[in-house]
Amino acid sequence: MLDFSHEERCYHCGACAQKCPTGAIQMEMGNDGFLYPEIDEEKCIHCGACDRVCPHLNWEQKMPQLEDRTCFAAASTINEQYKSASGGVFYSLARYFLQQGGYVAGCVWDDTLTARHIVTNRLDEVERMRGSKYVWSDTTEVFREISDLLKRGEKVLFTGTPCQVAAANNYFGKKENLLTCGIFCHGNTSPQMFALWKKDMEAKHGKIENVIFRYHGLDGNDNAVQITFQSGKKVRQEINENRYLRGFFENYFGSQTCNDGNCQYKGDNLPGDILIGDFWGYKGDDIGKLTSAVICGDKGQDILKQICLADSLKLEQSLKKDIEAENPYLFKGRKPNCKRKEFITIANERGYLAAYKKLGTMSWYKALIYALKLKRIIKR
Repeated sequence: MLDFSHEERCYHCGACAQKCPTGAIQMEMGNDGFLYPEIDEEKCIHCGACDRVCPHLNWEQKMPQLEDRTCFAAASTINEQYKSASGGVFYSLARYFLQQGGYVAGCVWDDTLTARHIVTNRLDEVERMRGSKYVWSDTTEVFREISDLLKRGEKVLFTGTPCQVAAANNYFGKKENLLTCGIFCHGNTSPQMFALWKKDMEAKHGKIENVIFRYHGLDGNDNAVQITFQSGKKVRQEINENRYLRGFFENYFGSQTCNDGNCQYKGDNLPGDILIGDFWGYKGDDIGKLTSAVICGDKGQDILKQICLADSLKLEQSLKKDIEAENPYLFKGRKPNCKRKEFITIANERGYLAAYKKLGTMSWYKALIYALKLKRIIKR
């Protein structure tokens, strides 16, 4: 079963392993740091359960065309919006589900600073889901838990990348008490490369407690990476100064499934009752410094309107073309990097920063400009 190239087509969701009735499938880490299914043929009974939930094999989600979905600019009215990556729509949505007695499934940093999906009905744990993690999130343990909740009649909000939402749709089927929320996705990145970058940073500064990849500052005017260390020290870098994010942008360690031509979840096949992302270039009425773009069908729209009535979200109808203009990855995958394998090999042998120093595009003069904060001074 699962008869296809896992390296190029697997979405690493682990739905197959959780659905297997005999435990014949284990998710094992590959050289690139992603998890892939390994099948024990002696335990496999060829029931086809794994094939039925696989996002690659069941990629046609039968979603309304984007033309038929409604688009909004949106911003949370809840204080501390700056803790979110853009307009904070997820946080307003998640709080609404908790207030209705429901549960929320989303990505958090765990105790080892590994990105992992959890399911919760607690606000303090939803707080941990806020903000972009910029690394593949482990969903290999949540589907069974969510399935049990749905069978009990509990309301569940599931949020993740489009391929994770597709896996959820395949695993649970259509459920009235399930709302899925997909994010605008630029591709999954290797948790192993993040761990190696973290290790290099800790060798210089001590143990890392938290990383905020989209730090907006208390006034919402910043756009930086903030790294907090156990010592209390905080290092703040501009987005293009951070070598981990630069490696992400240059696609040195992304999943090959996310490359253009491989990813099946683009355009009209974007799954999710609600899709959320940054509204780059927003030019509508002033609904907040930080603004989200929202694309949704009827079910998602009904929920958003209820949240608006509760006065925790502002919505302004928008045009699809305005959202599309600055979000090309809604329609295409990432361009492959021919040095990906070399980068991963060097990073595994000598560390992340050694790999980026050898292959990355950060020149010495750019590094100097960022280190001296000259770009910020010139901009000011």
